Amino acid sequence: MLSHNCPICGKEVRRRPEATYCSEKCRKQKAKERYAAQNAHKSGLPTGTVGALHELRVCADLLAQGFHVFRSMSPSCPCDLAILRDTQLLRVEVRAGHKSVAGRVRCSWDRLEYADVLAVVLGSGKIIYQTRSSDDGKWVDSEFPASGWQSASRMSS
Repeated sequence: MLSHNCPICGKEVRRRPEATYCSEKCRKQKAKERYAAQNAHKSGLPTGTVGALHELRVCADLLAQGFHVFRSMSPSCPCDLAILRDTQLLRVEVRAGHKSVAGRVRCSWDRLEYADVLAVVLGSGKIIYQTRSSDDGKWVDSEFPASGWQSASRMSS
């Protein structure tokens, strides 16, 4: 059996030949390191401040793409932003999020029933826009707003 050293602790790996790490502990440590690298963010700010900063980042991004952007004046509104282009109005919910080790976007999914667009701001500052799938209504990554205005609109019956 071929052996090699664990990239985390340096011990010899005596497990399956395809094993990279010497133990489950080292594998989990590497997963934590990957997660931290993908989700680096400034800590120490109150959550309300982080939320306000994320909303302003999304506002700036959408303004730069030609939208008229309106920000909620109350923390209890059903959405954070409203965006207008021509005569279409969409409701945007902004969430802080992160990427899982598998690369999937994670954020809080509660109280999204009024949103047409979900803007997830990662710790790196990158904004990922999601819209509801026309097939099953689930939130999916979207090229919105670059993919076109119509793709983000929900059809109401």
